[in-house]
Amino acid sequence: MVAMTGRDIICLSTHYWDGRRFRKQEFMSRFARSNRVLYVEPSFSMVRRPEPHLRELASNRFMRARVESRNGGLSLLKPPRGLPKWTNPWIERLTYQWYGRSIARAAGRRGFRDAVLWIYEPSYVYSLDVIPHRHLVFDLVDDLSAYPYGGDREARAAAVEGHVRQIVEQSDLLVVTAQTLRDRYSALARRVAHVSNGFDARTFSPNGAGARPDALAGIPRPIIGFIGTIFGFLDFDLLAAVARSHPDKSLVMVGPVEATSRTELAELEALPNVFHLGPQPQSAVPSYVAAFDVCVNPFARGPVADSVSPLKVYEYLAMGRPVVSSPMRALQMEDAARMVEFADGPREFAAKIDRCLTNEVQRATPDRVEASRAYSWDRLFGALESACENALQA
Repeated sequence: MVAMTGRDIICLSTHYWDGRRFRKQEFMSRFARSNRVLYVEPSFSMVRRPEPHLRELASNRFMRARVESRNGGLSLLKPPRGLPKWTNPWIERLTYQWYGRSIARAAGRRGFRDAVLWIYEPSYVYSLDVIPHRHLVFDLVDDLSAYPYGGDREARAAAVEGHVRQIVEQSDLLVVTAQTLRDRYSALARRVAHVSNGFDARTFSPNGAGARPDALAGIPRPIIGFIGTIFGFLDFDLLAAVARSHPDKSLVMVGPVEATSRTELAELEALPNVFHLGPQPQSAVPSYVAAFDVCVNPFARGPVADSVSPLKVYEYLAMGRPVVSSPMRALQMEDAARMVEFADGPREFAAKIDRCLTNEVQRATPDRVEASRAYSWDRLFGALESACENALQA
């Protein structure tokens, strides 16, 4: 393995540092041990409030950026709140050039030189000439053009795809979470590394789960459990069918709900055996997973699901729990997929849940834990760090 040390990294992220931990925080916290990292958080419009589960984190100010130093080599930058209608191409350009100048000033004050610009948000394509950097790494975690946007969705999807392709072509290294993304963009890239999503081995372990959460008291077992954000890409019809076909079992959902999915969740909660327990501290998540008899990954079929590398699946497996998932092309190409039950449609999904409740499958905990080991963030970071340093030296 080749280590990265003594570099300056500017990370343009899509997640707040102190929120639910994703690959951005996991990788940048490790880079900050031997490098200096300026982690740029997301923002939101001047004329809208953030999602309820983000309101404590989304403290971006009007017109002014804010920089905060953390332990080690880490600094956080909160950009100003965005201009109204910032999905409009002209306003998007103005906003991200404005952000780019704020980032350039913050990096300059910290003496950053020959920085590695590490991109997650493709709208920063408008800042590539504004933010001083020597190297460019694009960590592509989803099919970004497949996500819905306001207004003309088709035009917006085409614009995002253009941003992605432009950044891929200019990158020293393209990192992808899924083989489907590698297949799609590798012809445009100088170098490509496939590094999937993963889990925190210090948190998710069958021996590390705490006591059964009080919130589950009184909820009948067996429990069919889901952990994660409740958003528009879940298959709510599938979940409702599963709950109706298993009236003797409880469907428990743990996580924040996005505003666009409140109606679907309310209809699901109207069923007598469905329980939504809301967002929970990340430290408590393993105890919930440990209490589930079967874990589910119910993505709706489509281009988003085809290229997602779902963290929850690796966390489920690391806890040794049986997993039933909708068909997902990228996930099915991973080695860990051998321990996942894939099911197409409500009837097959219900049957796979029943199978996962058998003694044979319940006893296979060690096999699932072993299948998850290669997906710990520490192991994934080792591969990422080596690929990145090799690319930058070349």
